[in-house]
Order: sequence, then C-alpha cells, then structure tokens
Amino acid sequence: MLWAATAIMPAQAADFLKGDHVHLTSLHRIDGDVYAAGEKVTVDGSIDGDLLAVGGSVTFTGEITGSEIIGAGEFSHTGRVDGSIRMICNEAEIEGYVGRSVLFVGNILKVRQAAIIRKDVNAYGSRVDLAGTVMGNVEIKATRIKISGQIDGDVELEAEESIDIHAPAVIRGNLTYSGAEELDLEAAGVTVLGEVTRLEPKDEVDAEAEDLTNTVLRFSGLFAAFLFGLILIWLCPAYLQEAFVQLHRRFMVSVATGLLAGGVVVMSVLVLLVAIVLSVVGLIMSSGDQAAGGAVLLIFSTLMLPITSFAVVSGGVLFYAGKLLPAFLVGYGLIRIFKHQPRQLGKWQLLIGLTFMSGFFAIPVVGLLFYLAAGIIGAGAIILGIKNCRRNGSKGITVPDLPQPGTPPPLTPEE
Repeated sequence: MLWAATAIMPAQAADFLKGDHVHLTSLHRIDGDVYAAGEKVTVDGSIDGDLLAVGGSVTFTGEITGSEIIGAGEFSHTGRVDGSIRMICNEAEIEGYVGRSVLFVGNILKVRQAAIIRKDVNAYGSRVDLAGTVMGNVEIKATRIKISGQIDGDVELEAEESIDIHAPAVIRGNLTYSGAEELDLEAAGVTVLGEVTRLEPKDEVDAEAEDLTNTVLRFSGLFAAFLFGLILIWLCPAYLQEAFVQLHRRFMVSVATGLLAGGVVVMSVLVLLVAIVLSVVGLIMSSGDQAAGGAVLLIFSTLMLPITSFAVVSGGVLFYAGKLLPAFLVGYGLIRIFKHQPRQLGKWQLLIGLTFMSGFFAIPVVGLLFYLAAGIIGAGAIILGIKNCRRNGSKGITVPDLPQPGTPPPLTPEE
C-alpha cells in the first residue's frame, strides 16, 4: 500500500497516516501534528506541529515547527526541525538543523559535520560519532565514542571500550570522561577551553552487580504498576475511561490540572512539616510558663496533621496512578498501528505502554523528567475524569475515538 501526497493538503488538527510507504511530498503542507506508521516513512514537506513516526525506515528532509519523536530501525534527518528530536532507533543519522535538543537511545548515532544542534545532545547507544556543531552540553554513554565537532558547552563521556577525540574538535566547556585509556588531547590537536577530568572506570564486578540490581528494581516496578493498573480497570473502569478521554481530548487542560494538583501536594507537604515542628514546640511549651501558647500550638498541629497527611498520601497515590494514563495512550497508539480498532483500556495496551515508557524512565536525568511529566499529566486527566463522571452520574461522556483517515471508528471501552 502506498500513501503519497500529490497536492497541497488542507489544514487539520492532526493527521494519522498508515501504510507500507507513507510519503509526504514537497508539496505537502500540514497545519497540525502528524502521526505516521509504515515500513517506510518519508517526509519531504512541511509540518506546522509535531511529527511522531514509527517504521522500519524513516527519512526526513522537510521542515517542522515542532518536534520529532521517532521509533525506527533506520532514521535520517537532513531537514529542519525547530523543536527537539527524540528517537529510539537502531541507527540514526543527523545532517540537518535542530532548533533545540537531541535525545538518542539505540545502537548507532552519527551527527554529520553539516549538522547544527542549538541545545544539548544526550545519547545512549553502542557507537556515537559526533562531527557537527552542538551549542549546548553533550552527554554520551556508549561502547565507542568519536568526536571531531565543535561543542560550546560541557561534555560528559562514558565509554566501555574507546573514546576518540581528534582534530578539528573544539570543546569550549569542561570535559569529563571515563574510559579505559587516558586521552592525549594535545597530540590529537584538540582544543578544550575548560577543565579536563578523567574519572576512573567502575570496577567490572561492582558495575555488573549495580546493573543487575537496577534491572531487578526496574522490572519489579513495572510489574507493580501493571498489577495496579489491572486493579483500577476492574474497580473503576468508568472513571479510568473518562480520564483516558480527557487526556486525549483535553491534553493541555490535563497538564494545567496536574500542575495545580502538584502545587497543592507540595503545599501540603510544607504545611505537614510545619505542623510536625509546631507539635514538638507545643509539647515543650506545655510544661512551662507558656503552657497556654503550647496548648494552642498543639491544637493547631493536631488539626493540621491528619488533613495534610491525607492530602500528601492522596497526592502520592494520584501521581502513581497518573503515569498509567500515558501508558494506556502509548500502548493504544502502538497497537493501533497493527490493529484497526483495539480496546483502549486493555491489559496489553497497559503492558506495552509501561514497557515502552520504562525505557525512557531509565535514562538518567531525562528519564526522571519523563517520569514526573507522565505522573503530573496523568493525574490531571484523572481529576478531570472523576469530575466529569460525577457530574454525569458516574457514566462519563461518550466522544469519538482517535481519528484515522476516512471514517473514524467509535470509542469502545473494555468491559
């Protein structure tokens, strides 16, 4: 099946494209996000929004005002993206312009000499070659690392086998690296304006033990989240279904609601700490001349402790449950690539989504940000879902399913 654009397309909120070969030609103009899946995905046109592409081969030579999210065997970027590139690929090559950052998880990443990346590069793979220009910081963890480009920020490198930095490489920030051999940068003709620090490689036995512990903890957390999701599907499918709809249809409202709820939880934690301190002070004062003041403090802290404790615990549960909503949505989108009308709240959607997201959560620093964002956004969607269900007699609302080209199928929650 071949899908190709042969004319300028009308503006839409989002386009969902699927086929053996999905091709957006140079005449193609899309005002909105694009979701594309196929054995081969080629984008030569322009997109005023984000691009999410999944396929065996993804090639981009066009222009995007938003960001690129790529899952592919092979990915090539020679166009212009004003946002960031986030990709999970076996092999990726960047030779164009990136307005923000690059995140790579996979096997081989090549950043060619013509590439310009205006912010940071975070790469985790087997082999990483960086010959382009990076205007931010660089963090690379790989088996083999090669750098010959220009980097304006700090550089952190960790390689299991080799690190090769050679001319005309220029690093204007600090260089911190961990490798089997010490680098002779002066002989290699490399310019480093900041400090150069070599970290001793971790002992192999300690590193293997640490990796094993992290793997066991990661799978335990994944299994616990999966069981918790199954319990929610069984106990409150209507609320969960409505929260799923809110996350899809009112994403920005879900984000705002989640941030507001997070602020309330943070305030509750602060008030709880203050209440604990006041209770201790009240006990001390109650045995002296200031017994009346101590009694007032004890009364206040006694009232506030259960209220704030309940708010903090409820916020924690809501945040933990919140990350399940993006997992359902991700799993639903991935399964829908191969199945026309999958269930939205199925166990396989949850398991696939959690597994996919766990890969992002495992990335240092960036993974923590993904985790916090997923929990906050999902928590906001749950709050909106509960509100709408109660307003509509615990039945929620019925809206169309995620659109596809052609006639959209109806929304069908799992029984």
